[in-house]
Amino acid sequence: VLKRELEKGDPAGPVGPSGKVPRPDYQTSAFARLEVDPPFATVRIDGNEMGTASRFTVQDLQFKAPGAYEVLFTAPGYAPRRVRVVVSSSVGKERVVLRERLRRL
Repeated sequence: VLKRELEKGDPAGPVGPSGKVPRPDYQTSAFARLEVDPPFATVRIDGNEMGTASRFTVQDLQFKAPGAYEVLFTAPGYAPRRVRVVVSSSVGKERVVLRERLRRL
């Protein structure tokens, strides 16, 4: 029998003020292709640089394991764009196309 109360979560914590994980922008079971404007935007997955977006227009971007990933697109003169991708075998789509347009500053 547990005789300890659990601490209440912090609204500024990783799940956000509502206490819920935000809905993903994209879902896939394994792979992604990119259609990003500008095509020279740098792609980072969870902080790890993957190269330019144009690299993944014909080559698959493969996620290493099921889970939620933050994909960040950056380019000089453009506002950065973050999207959330959930990778799960239950999604039913083997490949998803991430279509994003960065806004000029």
